[in-house]
Amino acid sequence: MLVDQIMSGLERKAADRQPTRRIGAHNVGSCVRKLWYTVHGYPTEALSGRTIALFDLGDRVEDAVMEFIERSGVAHVRGRRDQDKVAVPEIGGGNVVADFFFEHEGEQLVGEIKSMSDFAYARAERGEIDEQYLCQVEVYMRAYNTRRAVIIAYRKETSHICEVVVERDDDRWARIKMNATLACSDDLPPRPYQPAVDCEECGGTGKTPAKGLAHKACDGTGKLPYGPIIPRFPCGYCGFREPCWGELKQTFDVKGRPVWRVVEAAA
Repeated sequence: MLVDQIMSGLERKAADRQPTRRIGAHNVGSCVRKLWYTVHGYPTEALSGRTIALFDLGDRVEDAVMEFIERSGVAHVRGRRDQDKVAVPEIGGGNVVADFFFEHEGEQLVGEIKSMSDFAYARAERGEIDEQYLCQVEVYMRAYNTRRAVIIAYRKETSHICEVVVERDDDRWARIKMNATLACSDDLPPRPYQPAVDCEECGGTGKTPAKGLAHKACDGTGKLPYGPIIPRFPCGYCGFREPCWGELKQTFDVKGRPVWRVVEAAA
């Protein structure tokens, strides 16, 4: 009924959405091969309607948090995509714009808002942020010449909010520039990941830890019976899985989780 029609509309919107073909702050922390395929125009898997809904949720969370900031009375400026974009030649010249800017004790900072799952939010509370987000705000700090950035983490399930302060990191900036250079080159960069071949339950020993008997799940071989498989993250969600890895087949691990098995490896 209604949900079917909603999803059909989202699928149509997904089909109309053009894939990104450049490096920007949002993706510069991705796998270097993913960036290379992006820059060189390789076809990628089409977005799903659910992905469009997730993007929309992220936009709505950003709007909500910006309204919270406005109500708090904190002096700030929201980044305007039509006026506040800054070119960053070190990542291929892509224009970037931060979510907002504010001043704290005389210091200018850039701010970024991220909606997060329970797991990611728990990490953020410990001050741990995904590398892709760190690279994103690193680009912002360089673009706007600030020393620090603040990531506002919004827990989707419960609406809890926390903040993580991120400082400039010269090593991170060097990695960003190197990956951008490799992604824009003619040669495909080496794959930074290897397929998993060892049995996860016995650690590749082929034996049970207590008695040293042959491990049943792998029949004592120490190898994945459904492998080799590509890494679940980030490769399992990448739209360039097959150009990168070769022929793949979706199967399931011993816990029933979907994984991608390498049938014939790419050259």
